[in-house]
Amino acid sequence: MSGPGVFRWFSRCVPALAVAVVAGQARATYAPRLVWEAIEDGPAHGYDYAMSLALCPGGDVVVAGCEESGDRYMPRTWVVRRYDPEGRTRWTCKHPGAWAAGAAVGADGEAVVAGYEIRDDNDWLIVKYGSGGDIRWSRTMGSAVGGDANAYGLALDRWGNAIVTGFVNRPELGQGTDWMTVKLDPAGRVLWTRMYDSPAHGYDIAGSAAVDADGNVVVAGVEYRPDLGQSLNWLILKYDPNGKELWRRSDNGAANGNDSVDGVAVDGSGRITVVGEEATDPVGWSEHAVIRQYDSDGHERWTRTWDVEPGLLVAANAVAADEQGRLFAAGLSWPLARGEAHRWLLMLYDAEGATLWRGSYASPERKGDTACGVAAGPGGLWIVGGHTDRSVRGRATDWLIRAYRFTDSLR
Repeated sequence: MSGPGVFRWFSRCVPALAVAVVAGQARATYAPRLVWEAIEDGPAHGYDYAMSLALCPGGDVVVAGCEESGDRYMPRTWVVRRYDPEGRTRWTCKHPGAWAAGAAVGADGEAVVAGYEIRDDNDWLIVKYGSGGDIRWSRTMGSAVGGDANAYGLALDRWGNAIVTGFVNRPELGQGTDWMTVKLDPAGRVLWTRMYDSPAHGYDIAGSAAVDADGNVVVAGVEYRPDLGQSLNWLILKYDPNGKELWRRSDNGAANGNDSVDGVAVDGSGRITVVGEEATDPVGWSEHAVIRQYDSDGHERWTRTWDVEPGLLVAANAVAADEQGRLFAAGLSWPLARGEAHRWLLMLYDAEGATLWRGSYASPERKGDTACGVAAGPGGLWIVGGHTDRSVRGRATDWLIRAYRFTDSLR
């Protein structure tokens, strides 16, 4: 479940900065242990990104992203890679001239990946892979009259149906970019399509999708609202399994600036958690990272903002929920005022929004690291993916995957 947000070597274990949770007289402490990591450098040694992750039954991990190809006519290559539980590559599939943005895996171990083909006018690309990396089917979708169409978010329900969301240009209707959400059956046939265009007919983009145990669909993104004296606002839509809209929720930050939604997750109780950023001034770069939880009917339960300081750019790019309702959010912090490079920022919360753990990761080169995707597994397993700047090694950015095991103890 990825979004259009701020678009490994194990040097030190991620430090536990904010750790303790009080339960009666006992204190639970959470300490992450690095299980494995993988660094991938494409053949052009260019800009390579891991964007989205999904855990498979049995502990394998499917990662979707892209690498720079070195081909001037097809500069990007769609990459899907499956790792075993120890971080060893099982298989890699590539598609020249495309960008993979979202990944999900079903109970059968087969993966669906969504993104877009990079052309004069981009088109959606959706591919289903068997557990061995063979292509089961692929589909492309685009604007009826030209213009870009990018798919970003993806989720699978328990029946194997795929929910894909993103945007499509609609100039023939006098509109800008509209949300498009499509539900496909396990064979890739379209079951329904839903569009959303804000009253201002401007820059509306859906970036993330999730489903609950009943097959209800939650889609999160942004809408452009200059008609209200605002800019980009959060927007969350919930549909039933047949595509009937159940409710919508729009949130505008206090500064009326450019707010961004980058990830959404639904836990086993149907609670919806969204991460992104809210601007703290109307036109500048100041913002806080926000994690906000709603109940299944769209009522806000709680909101937390990540620590901010003058000159610090913070982004929350992804969130996942585990079987206990704990939430793991990943993004970056960038202390611009201190002239330092950005690094991963990682947060663990309980279901009520209490901070269980906070940490960061910076690669040994300390040139810049961004976390883009996260997946939750059983027994405190969390997988984080993104990229790391390797310019000091004669490369641009390598994709980076790190698997952590969180254990808690009472003292």
